[in-house]
Amino acid sequence: MPTALACWVLNSLSLPLAKSLQKSFAKNPWREITTITIFAPQRFCPIDCLPITKLKATFTRQEAAFAGHIFFGACGIAVRTIAPTLQDKWQDKPVIVVDPTGQYVISLLAGHWGGGNSLSKHIASLLKATPIITTASDAFRQQALDLLIQKANLQILDADCIPKIQAILIEGGRIKIYDPLHFLGDISNCVPCSLAELKATSAPRIAISYHKLPKLPHLLRLVPKCLALGLGFCKHTSSLELALALEKTFEQYGIYQEALFAIASITQKTTSTALLHLASHLHLPIYAYSAEDLALVATPTPSLKAGQIFKQKPFSVAEAAALLTAKERFKHIALLGPKMTFDHHITLALAQGNHVSN
Repeated sequence: MPTALACWVLNSLSLPLAKSLQKSFAKNPWREITTITIFAPQRFCPIDCLPITKLKATFTRQEAAFAGHIFFGACGIAVRTIAPTLQDKWQDKPVIVVDPTGQYVISLLAGHWGGGNSLSKHIASLLKATPIITTASDAFRQQALDLLIQKANLQILDADCIPKIQAILIEGGRIKIYDPLHFLGDISNCVPCSLAELKATSAPRIAISYHKLPKLPHLLRLVPKCLALGLGFCKHTSSLELALALEKTFEQYGIYQEALFAIASITQKTTSTALLHLASHLHLPIYAYSAEDLALVATPTPSLKAGQIFKQKPFSVAEAAALLTAKERFKHIALLGPKMTFDHHITLALAQGNHVSN
């Protein structure tokens, strides 16, 4: 992940402002980013900055190396420069434009999801400038749906539904929402509904669930990252076998794999190549627990063999690891069911967490 911002200075008179911002940023980070790299045209580029030969070509080469971009210059120049690199609102990085005199800081791109509005306000505070925010929800002082989704760490399955739902909410309309475990929280003009009510209408609506739902017109499906996976397995187990066991489990429960937020096992297994490959493939962290800690957790199906191997009372590696991991993040936790066993050498359990009692 990039850990610095790029600053594109297009006028020599703006260079002192950019350097002042660079210095201030080192002491006042944004999202833990403290570094700004300054780019300037060769005609006035000092030794401690990087030269721009052709602006669009240089930007295209450098775009991916930075977490966001700041232009000291005109919006038009910035727009034409960044245009070839744009993808969509979920992938674009924040782009900020500061007028040449440093009076205004404009959030040009990725205002919500990419953090552009937040970055603009931060830069404005450092330059003692005025932030210019043009997103509709901010202009009308409404909650921004995409920011709420991001804050709740929900996986979006139907991104194309968001603009229409956000527009309805901003304009004062009502949206039905199925969120039984309250992952998204209270949203103005969102009316709680049952799953049956959700399926009975074709109006724009929201469903938040780790259980699989059919893709329906105007239905925004959001998946909460609320499931912890606990694994127990023999040393000869391959990553493919673990992946197949996981796939079968999710099929049986009818749930989204996107709902996983972590994998867990006993400490002795967490350096296994198979587990490391699985975690890397799923982009998930691994939680490790000692046999002593796992044995303290009450589970439905404790294993006499596990207790004998690790010199503890009978306990379930998979069930206990899943529960302890869910407890790291959530107030209320529960197993989806007893552990499942595959080919006599893999045990797998899923624990679900939420912040409201079931």
